[in-house]
Amino acid sequence: MSVFFKLIISFSYLFIFSNFSFADNKQFDGKVIISISSKKDVIKVKRSMCEVKFSILNSSFGTINDLSIAVNAENDRGRKLKNWGVPEVTNKTKWNPIPIPKGKMLENLKGATFEEECQYMGKIELAFSKIKENSCNIRMMPEGIKCRDLFVLVNEGEDAGAKLAKQASNTGPKFLDVGYVTINGKKVSFIDYAAEDPYNLRGKNIVIVGYMNSFYEWPRHKVWGYRFDIKMFSGVEGQSYARGGDPYLTVLIAPFKSKNYGSDLTGTLANLRKEAFKTLSSARMGKALIEVKGKANTFSNTGDLYIQAENIRIIAKE
Repeated sequence: MSVFFKLIISFSYLFIFSNFSFADNKQFDGKVIISISSKKDVIKVKRSMCEVKFSILNSSFGTINDLSIAVNAENDRGRKLKNWGVPEVTNKTKWNPIPIPKGKMLENLKGATFEEECQYMGKIELAFSKIKENSCNIRMMPEGIKCRDLFVLVNEGEDAGAKLAKQASNTGPKFLDVGYVTINGKKVSFIDYAAEDPYNLRGKNIVIVGYMNSFYEWPRHKVWGYRFDIKMFSGVEGQSYARGGDPYLTVLIAPFKSKNYGSDLTGTLANLRKEAFKTLSSARMGKALIEVKGKANTFSNTGDLYIQAENIRIIAKE
């Protein structure tokens, strides 16, 4: 390698690394703060697009050796944007990754080009569902820490501390977390629930949090309206997509015959069915972590366990 080329590389390191005032803030310990450093209109295939560059502040556990985190974007009207090339936050250059020591910031890294003019760009977010355990190579990471839990992306005008505080207050389950069941408020695993005697569970309040692949809609009844059958699965620890597997728990999405739905029964059930269909459609193929609240019961002909609910709730999507 020539002396001239070595000098160029050394100059690059001095230019793109900087100390950052947040680095000594204990609030950011264990996190990698990603911020948008610039947006520039560019022309690709004779179309105006927006090139976005990022800065990476390493307040995690040790040197970041390799990083590749996918990002999504939407315009100012909330429409998801297509991208040109691979949209990601990375410390890679054309040749090799640039290690980022703890407490240092790597600035103005080319990351993503979206098919929209910069003036119409909206929020940019990390694609958490695509973050795998090999998406980040960071020294000194403690056991049990997931790669996807380290990153915080702040858009222009956002306060990193406020965003972290908001994330910390959200203690509920996230997409790709392993599902679970609660029986009258007691939390158990899918397999523990499935192992219970079905007849002992009848009438108990059940909440299932998990994933589904597909659903089946029965022919609609002229009086009692809709019925959807789904089977839910929990997924597995460390999954990078919602992975199916035994046991599957049977759920019926249908109105309760004992409930008073008011004078306009037909209209009420039609609306409930419509909402259930839309929610199920957007959650199928493991695209969402869902929650179902209902009561346990058994089929009269087989004795198999199921729960019935009017609808499902999407907790988090990919």
